[in-house]
Amino acid sequence: MLTKEKLESSKIFYIFLSNLLTDGFDKLNIFISLILPFLFFSHLFAHSQVLVLKTEFKYYNLGNDVLTVFEDSTHQVTLNELKSKQFKELSSPLFTSEKSNVTYWVKFELVDSSTHLHDWYFISYNFNLDSLDIYGVWDNKIQIFEQYRSSYTKFSEKEIKHKSPVFDFPIPKNKPITFYLKIRNSHPYQFGFAIREHEQFFNGSAQEYFWFGLFYGGIIMIALYHLSFFVGLRDFSYLFYFLYIITQGAYMSYRDGSISFSVFPEHPQLIWPTYNLVMFFLSITMLLYARFFLELKSYKWFDRIVIAYVGIRFLFLIAFREYHNTFMWLDLMPMVISFVFAVISTSQKYVTAILFSFSFGILILGHLVNLLWHNNLIVASAEAFYSLYYAVGIESLLLAVANAYRLRQLKTNLFITEEIKKVLEVKVNEGMETIKQQELLIKKKGDELDTFLYRASHDIRGPLKSIEGLAQVGKMDKDFLNKNEYFDHINSSSKRLVNILNNLVEIAKLNRQELHLENVNLKDLIKDGINHFKEYPGFASMKFELIMSDEEIILTERYSLFSIIQNMVENAIKYRDTSKAESLVVIRLEMTKDRNYISFLDNGIGIKKGYIDKIFQMFYRASSDSTNGAGLGLFIVKQSVERLKGNITITSEEGEFTKFLVDLPKEYFF
Repeated sequence: MLTKEKLESSKIFYIFLSNLLTDGFDKLNIFISLILPFLFFSHLFAHSQVLVLKTEFKYYNLGNDVLTVFEDSTHQVTLNELKSKQFKELSSPLFTSEKSNVTYWVKFELVDSSTHLHDWYFISYNFNLDSLDIYGVWDNKIQIFEQYRSSYTKFSEKEIKHKSPVFDFPIPKNKPITFYLKIRNSHPYQFGFAIREHEQFFNGSAQEYFWFGLFYGGIIMIALYHLSFFVGLRDFSYLFYFLYIITQGAYMSYRDGSISFSVFPEHPQLIWPTYNLVMFFLSITMLLYARFFLELKSYKWFDRIVIAYVGIRFLFLIAFREYHNTFMWLDLMPMVISFVFAVISTSQKYVTAILFSFSFGILILGHLVNLLWHNNLIVASAEAFYSLYYAVGIESLLLAVANAYRLRQLKTNLFITEEIKKVLEVKVNEGMETIKQQELLIKKKGDELDTFLYRASHDIRGPLKSIEGLAQVGKMDKDFLNKNEYFDHINSSSKRLVNILNNLVEIAKLNRQELHLENVNLKDLIKDGINHFKEYPGFASMKFELIMSDEEIILTERYSLFSIIQNMVENAIKYRDTSKAESLVVIRLEMTKDRNYISFLDNGIGIKKGYIDKIFQMFYRASSDSTNGAGLGLFIVKQSVERLKGNITITSEEGEFTKFLVDLPKEYFF
């Protein structure tokens, strides 16, 4: 059996452990590694006894050596009735509420045998208690009574302004006192209670706030530093790292209770509903940072997994008003996802992912300890509590180094880009010179074409004028039978050819001029084009069907479009199929939001497939026996369509039909 001296020894170790906490994290770690096994076995055999406050000790943790517990499932047991109830020893080193629907009564006995005048404080390290009532009883009377409600106790209303619930215990000397703690909590939790001398408490709190100030100050400095990178580089990985590290700091402030006086001092009821929202955004910013930081050959699976997770996590955010401990397993997933894909990125030879992998591996370990503690799977010790601070601090520093390395790479890539840009500028200048040479060549070819058109028109106009003069002379020859009718046809045809040549000359002139746009009634223009061929051989057998309204006005250049229409009509007459009962030409206008489509469909002899690709070439004739033309008609059509910023396509079946589709813009931008 464990002796009283051994029990006192165990208590001394507890006190020493608490004092080390206020002296620094480094000493704490050394002490933990040396003394943790002894503490474990001391707790294993310890039994509840009276806590004796002595002069030489100023810090007492309340564990299974002094605490006993009674479960009230009816929520009706009063303080007076507790005397007849059986209190049980704790099954774990600290009191743990394993049920959410039970009121727990925790009892311990205390005697202040210190020789100095000490003021003692009772501390609960769990500031998120639903309710805590404290009764101090001696001389058969309730001498001390304190209450705490996490959702209603404002920071300004606290007797002692501290993030944790702290209560003054004005206890008499050398008098046995029984304390009862009435506890309700909606989630299973391990509770840390302590008795601390007031001077030691304030000194320890000052040192604790100093370390927290360093931690949060470092978080803010790192975040702002990376925000400056985003402002300068517009690289979103630095923006999302800034948001991630700020949200991480917010989460830690909820965890240690700093949020209670820094953000919600007068509205404690907002702490736990907003905690759920902060955890949601922590997961999102973490994944976004990983997405923009990591380099992967393919982001397909990363994106799919992230979208699935965000959808599930959003449903939990909507469905539950407050955060539950079981959510911690769900919020561990973004870290695992980021870590796994960081390892994949490393395996794909992306060096920047190495530090990322290490940092998130450390963070996962820290959160695993935190998760196991909150779910009562390990003892809620000081090292378990501060392990996450170590993990977040190390992770932040490693990621800062990783981001700096990435910044170095970006600068290197920027330098390379500038060099490439210089090379490209040289190539562009060379290309521009080539383009100028091509433009000169095109202009030369265009000038040659214009020269050809001028010469052809002038060469043809002379003979036609002679025909016109002979026709007039023939009309006066009284011996020529039917001379009037014959010469009338010659005169009409001569005038028609002169008009065509004049139009060609006009087009040649327009090639040197700016595009002249005007509103044109399309149906009237087409009718004029058709009427020009009334004396053309075969016109009488043609039927023209216009599918458009009489009021269709389009913005175009009249002469260019008129040239297109004339050539289309002339081709339909020239290449009609005389074996068919009726030669039909259907001209249709279809208009969309920004285009005008004019189609010319005839049922003539069609075009062989081998000729279609060459039909718009200069001097090319698809049929050598059907016309004596120069092969310029469709070439001129092509030039006119391009002048109007449009396109022309052709579809044809030999012996069946030919369809030309002219695609013109509704508006012109120069």
